[in-house]
Amino acid sequence: SIAFNSGDRFKLQDASVLNSDAESLPLTAITIDGNLNQKYGYVEIPIEVKYNLLEGKHLKTEIIAGFSSLFLNKNSINVSSNSFSQSGEATNLNNFNFSGNFGLDFKYTLTKNWSLNLNPMLKTQLRTFSENSNGFKPYFIGVYTGINYQF
Repeated sequence: SIAFNSGDRFKLQDASVLNSDAESLPLTAITIDGNLNQKYGYVEIPIEVKYNLLEGKHLKTEIIAGFSSLFLNKNSINVSSNSFSQSGEATNLNNFNFSGNFGLDFKYTLTKNWSLNLNPMLKTQLRTFSENSNGFKPYFIGVYTGINYQF
């Protein structure tokens, strides 16, 4: 379900599940080829625990587990075709949800103050949608890396 800025509301359905008999379709059903672009984003506040697995002279390996609170800060949808363009937002995204986080942290020490970090992480979101999500369960697989200076 999409709420457009103009006040119009549309519900998108997979055309393959509709009956091709024109008399069985509701009067408001139309078919238009076009593009659907959706962007949504969150501000994340993580709480994580690290456990030291291995520690050598230069390389330190830790396991990371925890959760994050996610606050919706971007929600936009744009539907466009040759005959029209509409923008709005998804109506089934929760403004607040959680994610479960699990990963590894590799820290390679260069000097006493400088180190390189590599952090592969899996994050699975919980309570993302307020209504039917058609079985979609978002998750993120990321590799975070950087240079660390400690003073």
